[in-house]
Amino acid sequence: MKTSVMNPHTSEPLFLIIDPVHNLKNIYNNFERKKSFKIPALNSPLFPSESQVRFQDLLDLYSVESAKPVRMAHKLSLRSLNPKPVEKTSVKLAAAIFHESTVNALMHYSEEEGKDWQGTARYLGLIKKLWAVLNVNSSCVGKRKRDIERDPVRSSEDWKLQFLLEFVQFLDEWESSGDVGLSKETLFAVRHTLTALVEMSRFMVDKLGFNYILLGKFQSDSLESRFGWYRQLSGTNYFISVKQLFESELKIKTLSLVHFSGVSLSELSSSDKYDQCADEMELDSAEFVTLKEALIKVDAAEGPVSRSDCCTVYFVTGAVIHSELRRRKCSCCSAILVNDDPPEFDLELTNEGESSFLKRVNRGGLLSPSSAPYAACVKAFSVFGSIKGDGGLKEKFLRMRNQRTCFLGLMGAILEADSGIQEVIVFAAQCENGHAPI
Repeated sequence: MKTSVMNPHTSEPLFLIIDPVHNLKNIYNNFERKKSFKIPALNSPLFPSESQVRFQDLLDLYSVESAKPVRMAHKLSLRSLNPKPVEKTSVKLAAAIFHESTVNALMHYSEEEGKDWQGTARYLGLIKKLWAVLNVNSSCVGKRKRDIERDPVRSSEDWKLQFLLEFVQFLDEWESSGDVGLSKETLFAVRHTLTALVEMSRFMVDKLGFNYILLGKFQSDSLESRFGWYRQLSGTNYFISVKQLFESELKIKTLSLVHFSGVSLSELSSSDKYDQCADEMELDSAEFVTLKEALIKVDAAEGPVSRSDCCTVYFVTGAVIHSELRRRKCSCCSAILVNDDPPEFDLELTNEGESSFLKRVNRGGLLSPSSAPYAACVKAFSVFGSIKGDGGLKEKFLRMRNQRTCFLGLMGAILEADSGIQEVIVFAAQCENGHAPI
């Protein structure tokens, strides 16, 4: 099959590609169906050493983290690991398997806890990089995400085009080795699409004078999404009529006008008033005191938080601080809450490596929390685990009328009762602008 044919009218090439989104889903289905395969040592720079790739590694990773309130591989789910036949065409489930959080979690457990998951992590990381290069839909997403893999193609010698050609070479050598984890059809489709995209990008830059190329625009997702919207608005009818199409288009235009008119959904409904009343609702003092006393006893008997959980909590604490500082825009709060060094307070853990996961996933925009917010988040993590793991406490907690307010009240009471944590929680310096701690 040729990568392009000549247009008889304009005498310019028409490039033939197979939808990259469908290629990703086929790679996902091949991996899920075959379960295990070996990638031998190849001449390709993408995979210079032999690796064993196992789908069971993902199942083991999910089993390790499934009971945790916060997880490193937060995109993994039972649906992505055990898809139904109709779910095997889901882009969301396929992207979850090859997500950077899954790759980083596999590498973290391999290096920190001795798991034999590095081969699977390298393979998933390669497919993740391929998908990042092919799924660029905006010229500025790479700068916003601080990820050079999501920058557009800007020249005929761009490194991303070289990477696509190297990936084709990797597929050729892998196929010649005789132990391939992809089907013959998937190999052909991926190889053909990547070659055609490289030729098309170079033609558009060199011949047509484009400043940059967004490879994510050469997909059928936008078309399928629009027609899926039409079908949903037509009573989930697959075969819609022309009249239904025009009626659905009118509804979509109306929703767009409301969206860009500046009118918020809270102004169109009274749900925000209900939420405000719920937040101001007083707790049942007797039940709250009983729950607080029981929880303090259980929390005091709990053991230290594991090292992997500390790494995850450290990452989440930085995200919470980042969100709060965007709202406050206060340099004094930033100096109090942010610390470039690893935390000194670790709840009786060795503090080596708490920031290791953060350093692995950081591309320059993540924050390292100081000791105070990190200690509070570790304590909140421990308290939540105590509630979740004790049937009696969980039943009492679920009986509370406003569980969010209840949890905040419990955290305040527990932090006040814990003398060992007070020295860390109390700020050494107050904010000059009068801002309260988070």
